[in-house]
Amino acid sequence: MGCVMLRWVWMLSLFALLSACNLVSSSEAEERASGEPTLVVPSGDARLTYSNPDMGYAFDYPGDWHLVVEDPTFVEIWSMNPAEIPTAEGSRYDAAQGDFVVMSFLAGADAANDSLDAVVERYKQVIADGGITILSEVPIQLPSGLEAVELKTDEGGILLLTVIDGRTVQIDGYGTPAYFYAVIDSLRAL
Repeated sequence: MGCVMLRWVWMLSLFALLSACNLVSSSEAEERASGEPTLVVPSGDARLTYSNPDMGYAFDYPGDWHLVVEDPTFVEIWSMNPAEIPTAEGSRYDAAQGDFVVMSFLAGADAANDSLDAVVERYKQVIADGGITILSEVPIQLPSGLEAVELKTDEGGILLLTVIDGRTVQIDGYGTPAYFYAVIDSLRAL
C-alpha cells in the first residue's frame, strides 16, 4: 500500500511540474475545450500493443513511440524519445517542445472494488487539496465499452479515471491532446 501511495504522490508531483511548464498552449487548450483536435497523430509504420495481464488492461500506441515500464502498476509512454531530450537544468519535461505527449498509467496494486464515482470523488479531493482547479468533469464511454471520467484542469493536464477488474486505473496526459486520445481510445480490459 505504501508503494502505491508513493507512486500517487509522485504522479501528483509530475502533474504539478508539467502543468507549471505550461506545455499546452492557449490554442491547444481552446482546441481541447472545443473537442475538435486538428492534428494528425503520427503513427509510424505499425501500431504496437501493450498488455498488462497483472493489472487487466491493454492499449495500442504508435510503433515509433517509447514505452517505459517500471513495474506492472506504473507505465509511461512518450511520443518522443525521453533520452534524446536535452536538459541543462531541471528535468526532461521542462525541455520537451512541439507536438508531443507524455502519458502515465498508474493501476492500483490491489483490487479495491471501489465504484468509479467513489474513485472520481477521491481524486477530485486530492486535486483540490493540491490547489489545482478542475475545469471539466466528463463521464465518457471508451470504444471498448469501458466507463471512464475525464478531468481537465486549469494547469493544462488531462486525467482519465476508470475501474478495471476492481482496480483503479489513472491515466495522466500532458502535451498534445490528440496524441493522448489516440492511445486512450484503444484502452480496454483484458
